[in-house]
Amino acid sequence: MTETASNVILDALKEIVAIPSEAAVGAYEAQVGIFYLNAMMQDFAINGINVGYTIIDSLGDAMTVPDGALEPMVKNLAIEISPVFKESLTSPDLFEQAQDGLNTLLQISLPTIANSAYPSTLAMGSGNDYGIWGNTFYTGLPNQILTENNGYIAPEDADAG
Repeated sequence: MTETASNVILDALKEIVAIPSEAAVGAYEAQVGIFYLNAMMQDFAINGINVGYTIIDSLGDAMTVPDGALEPMVKNLAIEISPVFKESLTSPDLFEQAQDGLNTLLQISLPTIANSAYPSTLAMGSGNDYGIWGNTFYTGLPNQILTENNGYIAPEDADAG
């Protein structure tokens, strides 16, 4: 089942006990929720936490984020909208859950780094030349150096610029 903006906003409102659990999202709550959800997710994206969120315009818009990002979004949205709907401070537990959720969103947004092969020019280190692997210490460079100025590297002319 596709989650909608209505579900996320309703769950955030329930987290801060701004509406009864059986109530629907009203027009004012919807307007505030959509504004704060868009602003929060844009702020996250600017700070490097991009989970594929698409700006929403109505409560029926589908959430375009991975399923694992929904709960952290709810917790953080609850913190964001809390001052609008409550005069008292939000519980410390919700702040902790929101921080954990932020860490989860960060993990979801990090790119996966693929393994790469070692380059053929990578030195193997001393003591590894048993004739099996060959000499991988930048082959060809000594011959290039020996042919330059009879085996000597000439100092560069400082006044040539």
